[in-house]
Amino acid sequence: MKKSTTLEVVNFAGDYGKHIVKITHKTWDGKAVCFYANNKQIAPFLAKDLNSENFKKLFVLCDKKGVFNLKFTNHIPYVTFNVAAKHMTRKWPRDHMGMIELVKDKYQNELWKGLVEWAKTYNRPSEIRAFARVFKNPQSACYNKGVAHVFWQLADGSLIRDAGWKMHQRIESHGELLRYLAKYSGERLDKGQSIPDEVVQTIVRFVHYLYIQGNSPQSCGAWEEIPLKGGINWDNASVMKAFEEVVSLIEILQNHPKIKQKFENFEDILCRKFRLNKLFVQPKKLKDFIEKSLKLIRHFYLDEFHGATKRTDSSSAMLCAEDIDLSSSKNLSVDISKHLKILKRWEKNLVREFGALRYNNFQPWLTDMR
Repeated sequence: MKKSTTLEVVNFAGDYGKHIVKITHKTWDGKAVCFYANNKQIAPFLAKDLNSENFKKLFVLCDKKGVFNLKFTNHIPYVTFNVAAKHMTRKWPRDHMGMIELVKDKYQNELWKGLVEWAKTYNRPSEIRAFARVFKNPQSACYNKGVAHVFWQLADGSLIRDAGWKMHQRIESHGELLRYLAKYSGERLDKGQSIPDEVVQTIVRFVHYLYIQGNSPQSCGAWEEIPLKGGINWDNASVMKAFEEVVSLIEILQNHPKIKQKFENFEDILCRKFRLNKLFVQPKKLKDFIEKSLKLIRHFYLDEFHGATKRTDSSSAMLCAEDIDLSSSKNLSVDISKHLKILKRWEKNLVREFGALRYNNFQPWLTDMR
């Protein structure tokens, strides 16, 4: 695919209106709804009835055009180095974890190798020291002394923390990494495959790192700009889903005594050194943590930041993408109703004519680019 220069992108932006196609649909009650597609090739698929067949055809087109193609450096995917997007040369575990299903579908050989690279990264001395600081004082995570969530990739492909990035308390980023490390470790064990020591140690460290900070700790949320003292729903959901995978992994470990012993031995060293509670031999503590997180999510499902700010954030839409029962009683209609309320609030506060804002504090400086 041809690389775009910064000038080409600027020219395209100045000519933006010519690429917009207005599309009108009707809702179930007959009301007209208009939205805009900024790509004339995909507009015809969206202009037809919005059914699964049209979406499949659209996906086939996008696949042929390379929309879902990924490139990897040392098994870590990257998005782009073009259009002067210098920050995109950095690597976030959250970005990688968000692409896991795509990697699994199209780049199976890269899946486990990429997770191992992240495990190696979090076994670097700088991150081990950061884990130790938080184990000694959980509040350290709130003062840029926590474990990093953004890295530079060196010429040899290895990752080092971006020391200039001011926020390191990105709870959901670490939660998502732990989630998939645990999930695919369990799958490997079921297939009779090994788990390297770096993965064992990273899983154990992250379980205690997230556990010791408690339910809904202060974090920077999905977008780092504003640290939030009350935490957010998506952080709770990420940690909850991660701990669910860890509990499943602990159950699988019962059938693999040698690997189970590796987890317990390393946890024992960690707990004795930092006076932590053992969790791998007492998974009920993790289950209790999951239940408390779920209660918080259900209680605050419309209040994205637990009263810390009036800001409405796009991360609420990510919450709706998860299979979390908000009804507290497995009542499907109530669960769907609550998820729809989140989406409606997100739509009301953040959706604009040409897309969605990250959060409602943003002031769009171009209201009409046509």
